[in-house]
Amino acid sequence: MPRHWRALWGNDIELYQNPDLFRFLARASRSRVGLLRGAGGVPILEGMNTPTAPDHAEHLRRNRLERLLRRLPARGEQAMRWLLQPGRVILRGIMGGLLIVGGVFSFLPVLGVWMLPLGIILLAEDVPFLRRLSARMLAWIERRHPNWLAPATPQEAEKKSLV
Repeated sequence: MPRHWRALWGNDIELYQNPDLFRFLARASRSRVGLLRGAGGVPILEGMNTPTAPDHAEHLRRNRLERLLRRLPARGEQAMRWLLQPGRVILRGIMGGLLIVGGVFSFLPVLGVWMLPLGIILLAEDVPFLRRLSARMLAWIERRHPNWLAPATPQEAEKKSLV
């Protein structure tokens, strides 16, 4: 058991008698949530409501992707939403790979550069490195071509004005 738990609780037996508390503290010590001693020696969690930088970046990426999907024609939006569902990992990988290859061969007729970002977006759901790339790509689209994204909902606009 890590030393900082003993310092917080003082009594190891209490942790072993409550396995849920033990698991909770183990998860909290591995995450970015800090444990502090509150009034009466009761541990309190710090940072639970504070989004970490990766969480915030992922939220922005999801928000921008959602706005981009809303701009697609109805059938294209339906197809992308269907592919982005969690159970479609294999199909998403195949389609994303094919779209990236099609984007690389954009000099051929029918294929185009538009396939490259679409393939990256599909693969980004499962590959963390591509998630960062797609987040940068979506941020670039938002800066350079804001009309490509659907307007922000009133709730999103209100949150932006508060920040």
